[in-house]
Amino acid sequence: MTNLFCSYFISSRFTEHETGSQQNYLTTLLMLACLCLPGFEAQAEMPSDAKARFWYKSGQDFVSQQKRSTRGKKKAKNVILFVGDGMSGTTVTASRIYEGQANGRSGEENSLSFETFPHVALSKTYAVDRQVPDSASTATAMLTGVKVRFRTLGVDGTAVAGNCDAGRLRTLLESAEQKGLSTGFVTTTRITHATPAATYAHVTERDNEAQGAGCADIAQQLIEFP
Repeated sequence: MTNLFCSYFISSRFTEHETGSQQNYLTTLLMLACLCLPGFEAQAEMPSDAKARFWYKSGQDFVSQQKRSTRGKKKAKNVILFVGDGMSGTTVTASRIYEGQANGRSGEENSLSFETFPHVALSKTYAVDRQVPDSASTATAMLTGVKVRFRTLGVDGTAVAGNCDAGRLRTLLESAEQKGLSTGFVTTTRITHATPAATYAHVTERDNEAQGAGCADIAQQLIEFP
């Protein structure tokens, strides 16, 4: 059974699935790669307007800070991935302004706690058969690198109900386990709910939390996780 503690330990090596679908690198690695490029410098001509210079300077300071935090570092021992389920740009913006105004400021200049993390990324959310996806298909995409069908977990588009092994996708946590690393997840919802279940489960219907419809349900897959 997977050990439960507040960390994801994931492998930095992404492999190709048997279906031929290539896993994608996590979006945040793109920024890190740019910051680690030899000779990469973030320089810009300063505008004459003082207010504009403030924002230019803030941006340059942020980039310089990120470069300092990655220069000469060894490989990461632990990786923690925070997933804000349903946190669209408009939701985050409204929350940022509300918090700032609740603290007596205008609001727009406020930063939420997670916005100060060293690496923050946005991702496109859609399923292969829906423009508006659900937590199962999007969490699967994040943890396998493969876009999948609406309401499915850990399986690709070839999976069908009743065929328990068709279209299985290997998750990042499973890859880490195979390399001998420890993994775990922490959630504010049920541990069999779609987003956390995407770390370990493989089902064609996210609602099969405790009734497998002929296959091992999500709860059983967690308990029997090899």
